[in-house]
Amino acid sequence: MYDRAERLKELFKEQVTELLRQVKDPGLTGFLTVTGLDLSADRKTATVFYSVLGSDAERESAGKALERAAPYIRELLKKKVAIRTIPNLK
Repeated sequence: MYDRAERLKELFKEQVTELLRQVKDPGLTGFLTVTGLDLSADRKTATVFYSVLGSDAERESAGKALERAAPYIRELLKKKVAIRTIPNLK
């Protein structure tokens, strides 16, 4: 059986992947894939792992764009997921 943390990790990974499609940042170039998500023990921080296919400049640009988009994605998660605490995204 899965515990709650595992279910939340999967839910957040699916939602972040879906919500990244709505981000209209010109820095998001290349092919971006969310590869994983790690949720802290207190469930207040989620670290999103991703890969970008493209040049080194595209990877760096995508990393900066994702850092800028993290608060926006968190706000969208608040609207989509009905739990008390939505984790900060890193």
